[in-house]
Amino acid sequence: DALIEYNSPAAEYIQESANKVVTSYIENSSVIQNFANPLNVPAIVVDPNETVKFSNALHEGYSDLNSLEKEFAIALDKSNKVWFRNSTRGLFEIPLLSKGGSKNFNPDFVVWVNKAIIVIDTKGDHLIVEDAGRKLFHISKIGKGPDIIIKLVTKGKWDDKIQKLEPEGFTIWNLKNGKPFPTHVKNVTEAVEICLRP
Repeated sequence: DALIEYNSPAAEYIQESANKVVTSYIENSSVIQNFANPLNVPAIVVDPNETVKFSNALHEGYSDLNSLEKEFAIALDKSNKVWFRNSTRGLFEIPLLSKGGSKNFNPDFVVWVNKAIIVIDTKGDHLIVEDAGRKLFHISKIGKGPDIIIKLVTKGKWDDKIQKLEPEGFTIWNLKNGKPFPTHVKNVTEAVEICLRP
């Protein structure tokens, strides 16, 4: 209840203690999926002048795709798997257990593959360095239901230190031994094939 000055030793002590609590919480927590409440995918609003139409998506088409997302979505649709373009705000959210600006992760694409749901997020060069560490993790589950598997996709060839080696092809990021693991392929069709492997 005592007032403390902003840059005082007492304020610094409180900030350090709060950081320790947050770090301990993150290190000792895990994200667990529960299928008690199934996800209903609602209708979406699209710009008819910019809509790209698809055959296997849950919606007829999408208009909010950037160039990488559009290229990937066209190849994904050719896989004949059921999928949808996730909303950037809150439809299919995965909580993040890491320090950072956002509390949730909304992957770009959600795909049903056999007994798994694969969520795929396409990443620009400027985002993959931070996001490979924050958004690639294992999700445990309660009860029955499909596994949720997270994959990230970037353009170019990247190494396991998350450094870009060359601009050609695509890199798919999986979690391997608790760390981001890159797999380089020559084209977007191969990238989709790798992504859809559970």
